[in-house]
Amino acid sequence: MPAPPLAAAANTPLVDALLEFLEAFIHQVLFVREIYSPELFERQRLYGIAVRRARHPELAAYIASAVAGLRGPLASGSLAKVAIVVLGPQHQPVERFVFEPRLTSAEPGGPAELDLEALESHLRSALLKVQYCDSYLRKLPSSCTFEVVAYTSGRRGPGGVANDEWVEEQPAPGRLELAQAELIPIKSCALEGAFQLQLYAES
Repeated sequence: MPAPPLAAAANTPLVDALLEFLEAFIHQVLFVREIYSPELFERQRLYGIAVRRARHPELAAYIASAVAGLRGPLASGSLAKVAIVVLGPQHQPVERFVFEPRLTSAEPGGPAELDLEALESHLRSALLKVQYCDSYLRKLPSSCTFEVVAYTSGRRGPGGVANDEWVEEQPAPGRLELAQAELIPIKSCALEGAFQLQLYAES
């Protein structure tokens, strides 16, 4: 049987779930690390637990657009990792949170039939870990900002990053990376025949 076209592979339940998680992960990091005032976030529920989501329309739209642009690379397996880079007052990187997925299914985009209960259980436990990561990370300086950076194994084109949401660049050394960073594991999880996921911070 021929492999399904990329457009179909990019809309599987697994890809949908991982993108939904990534969007929630970004919002949660911004809240927990107080990149913005807590009053700018609203309480919502995902996977049966309380999470925070930025209510500012432009910020929420930026995050949603950035995540949507990663659908093709995630489905094709070319997405190596996504980093939320926290930038200090002088726009230097002070902390990074990394989402590192790997699809392990033989079917493009993941299996068509998925144990959604098991998947949500893994993603729920990962978000719970993020909620408490503030307790073992250093306090950030005031006036921090952030960037979302995607690392892929290929260039634009079929399965590449959507053109409208992302700009391809080769950043200057040290602009978005931490020198001698301490790697702090947050959560690793896997669902056999579907995916593996590593979440960690660099401080």
